Amino acid sequence: MTKVWASPVGELELSRWPVRVDDPLQAWDGADSYLVEEALERLDGLGPGSILVVDDGFGALSTALATTGREVVSWGDGEVSRLALEVNAPGVAWLPITEAPPAPALVVGRISKSVRRLKWTLGRLAEVLAPGTPVLLGAKSKLVQKSHVAAAEATIGPARSTRAAHRARLVLATRDDRAPALPDPRTWELEPGLVLQALPGVFGEDRIDGGTRLLVAHLVADSPQARGSGPLHITDLGCGAGPLGLLAARL
Repeated sequence: MTKVWASPVGELELSRWPVRVDDPLQAWDGADSYLVEEALERLDGLGPGSILVVDDGFGALSTALATTGREVVSWGDGEVSRLALEVNAPGVAWLPITEAPPAPALVVGRISKSVRRLKWTLGRLAEVLAPGTPVLLGAKSKLVQKSHVAAAEATIGPARSTRAAHRARLVLATRDDRAPALPDPRTWELEPGLVLQALPGVFGEDRIDGGTRLLVAHLVADSPQARGSGPLHITDLGCGAGPLGLLAARL
């Protein structure tokens, strides 16, 4: 369902993905409003350049910031976010987080729940940011922790948190010349001879969880060898680090 956001740049029609007639939820929250307000205050004092939007849930940030006349690039890893962006801001370019982003004049993004994921993302950003580039991050007030400020300090430069507004809080940082400290990928042995490596933020990045173990038991019981039949075709949904699919392939 399309709903109207009374954003800092005016009323914007936004939809979540998938678009449903009876969807009671909206495609933005107070953190989006707070971030756009802060971004608008910064833009007048910045030189030419694009705006890089990071982990934009349903495209609210990208849609609002595209009205400023600056080029906006959305950088993230969520397929749902990409599809929502096509609906809400079809003119905004989307770039997968596995690719290096272009150097922007301003970074505006959402704070991920995983501190390791945030630190990894900001560390990759720091590799392309020019000194002095502002980085604005936000989330609901209860989600913003001292560890998020520390992650920005370790990767970007001087950072601080703001007062709460719109039931949200921001972490503001400025890129300096410090070398970013990226967290290492987690490497672990699923079973003898089968080693997995996962980047920060991937589900089950350092172990096999109980639900996956339960599914593995059913896979073994239903394997072609156990059933004495032909190949079993499997689609591994929400694969995380991939242990279930790899074990299935071994069967």
